[in-house]
Amino acid sequence: MRSRKLPVVLLLACAACAGPRPTSPPPAAPAPPPPPPFPHATVWTREAATGLRPDSAGTPGTLPNAFTRLEVLRSDSSSLYVRCVVCTPRVEGWVETAGVVFEPRTPAQAAGGELADFLLAVRDAASRRDVAALREVMGRGFTHSFAGGDGVVEALGRWEQEGYRRLDRLPFLLDRGVATPDGTIWAAPSAWATDRAYSDLRAGFRREGGRWEWVFLVPGPGES
Repeated sequence: MRSRKLPVVLLLACAACAGPRPTSPPPAAPAPPPPPPFPHATVWTREAATGLRPDSAGTPGTLPNAFTRLEVLRSDSSSLYVRCVVCTPRVEGWVETAGVVFEPRTPAQAAGGELADFLLAVRDAASRRDVAALREVMGRGFTHSFAGGDGVVEALGRWEQEGYRRLDRLPFLLDRGVATPDGTIWAAPSAWATDRAYSDLRAGFRREGGRWEWVFLVPGPGES
């Protein structure tokens, strides 16, 4: 009987020496979800000289004017891949999300902030013909005609009389960016600030008393 029990004892001892069986490695952590898509199809540069990073081995580009309109093609967590369709030639590249504006407030709310935020608010109000919102940020001596048409009430009356034809063009002027000829007046389109031969519709903005105001929307000399 003793000899029969011996192999069983030896087997139990060997099993004890072998130790615990190895466990399988824990499953890999799931990959983080991709960032949600950027909710806006269009953005505008916050400042002048905004740089664009190429997608691969391309050449970096620079957008010279503040408030230049850009189309958003794709995005990641902190950048947008954009195309400038108002640039000649058209350019594409990555821009930091913090370097653009895209969510308009009312003009009165934006008047105390940065120029790009103010222009976005004015553009949005003009696109909706919200003259009540625009009136709050128009300078007291607002100019709308070379014939001496000064004053907010006169400008609003003229726009209504012409079916807001001139006001409807303002968003497209702003989309090409703004520049300043003297550091005081910021003008759209930027061509007016750099080319004194420019003779089409132009708009001007300035900072007065710590707030931005809209000071003119004037046609070319040949228009009334």
